[in-house]
Amino acid sequence: MTASASGVPGASDPLEFKDPHEARRPHALDVMIGNSLRARRRSLGLSQQTLAGRCGLSFQQIQKYEAGTNRIPASRLFTLANALNTTPTDLLTRIAVAEQQAHDEVLRKRLYEVMSGLSGEGLAALVTLAEQIADKSPETGA
Repeated sequence: MTASASGVPGASDPLEFKDPHEARRPHALDVMIGNSLRARRRSLGLSQQTLAGRCGLSFQQIQKYEAGTNRIPASRLFTLANALNTTPTDLLTRIAVAEQQAHDEVLRKRLYEVMSGLSGEGLAALVTLAEQIADKSPETGA
């Protein structure tokens, strides 16, 4: 029995690639970090070439980082963040915000699906509940 990176025998490592071809595909986290890097670069109006020059890299390497096809070493993340006048934490926090927004959108779509199947009293009850949750009181008509 082999131990995982955590040192626990038989424990599965979520970052371990099971399929040999899996290692060739960008990992979802690498893609999210790349998206965060791209968003910050664009918000500053920088080209990939300019960012690359600030970091001593080729613009192709920046392209690969932004696409998530190459993983960004921790030391390089600090260099990139510094060149983008931010912190590595800020780049990673953007990922958490994007994940929350994506999750909220999934819930909104699900709520819409549920609401579409309701009518009459059920729909009215759901509207009342939503208003209460949103801390809004329903119109009394008085």
